[in-house]
Amino acid sequence: MLPSPNPDKTTTPQQLHEEWLQTLPNHTVVIYMDSSKPENGSVGCGWATFHCGDQQLYQLGEGSCHLGSWAEMYDAELHAIQDAVTSLLTTTAPRARAIIYVDNRAVLETLQFN
Repeated sequence: MLPSPNPDKTTTPQQLHEEWLQTLPNHTVVIYMDSSKPENGSVGCGWATFHCGDQQLYQLGEGSCHLGSWAEMYDAELHAIQDAVTSLLTTTAPRARAIIYVDNRAVLETLQFN
């Protein structure tokens, strides 16, 4: 296991993330996505893509989708990834690699084996 980047817990997660973003090479695309299922059972998802350049993030796109009560969080997370990656096909921003933030282990395992 890797050592904690914040062993004394003095730095906030936001500060750690911002410091990490500064280490990314230019032309890296970062995709943030998440899904939700409120009490009414209606599942939705959203995503945003950013381009790293000159030590800054520039937003490339964003989107959201309502999947209804038949879907699960797993479905929504996969849907958000698909939409975000598909959106990169229409952008002219140079890109060397993409980093996708996913917080669903089952989704990661599905992507790993497909």
